Amino acid sequence: MPWVFVYGTLMRGMSNHYLIKDCIQQCLNARTSGKLYHLSYGYPMLIIKGYDTVYGEAVKVPENSSILGILDDLENYYGPGHPDNLYERVEKEVVLPDLAWKVNTILYKCPEKKEKEIEESEFLIKNGDWRNYIKKTGHSNDSA
Repeated sequence: MPWVFVYGTLMRGMSNHYLIKDCIQQCLNARTSGKLYHLSYGYPMLIIKGYDTVYGEAVKVPENSSILGILDDLENYYGPGHPDNLYERVEKEVVLPDLAWKVNTILYKCPEKKEKEIEESEFLIKNGDWRNYIKKTGHSNDSA
């Protein structure tokens, strides 16, 4: 069964969780390495470099689920390296701290060609936890 790592609007209690909640077989706290930015559009973006910790959830979905199509649409992902991708879909191992497991997941990250622009113009969430950032700052999480 595939796992998906979510770190923004798809997490429990966030604005887009409804898109995946009916497909979820399991949802566990998770973390991975990288840098997390809050974009001015109202949602986060993960850059996979560095050793900072990014917190989110690992969501287990059925193998034959339509979830990847739903997520690809939400994340404006058109295929590997497509010039119009807002996010790239990649595989990355994440840690499930409550179970002391590691699992391979699918996640959506910043395309490499956009990393410098994001790093220079968007807000770095230093603790790597977008949900806490939204709660503390009072930002809305109504965007995609």
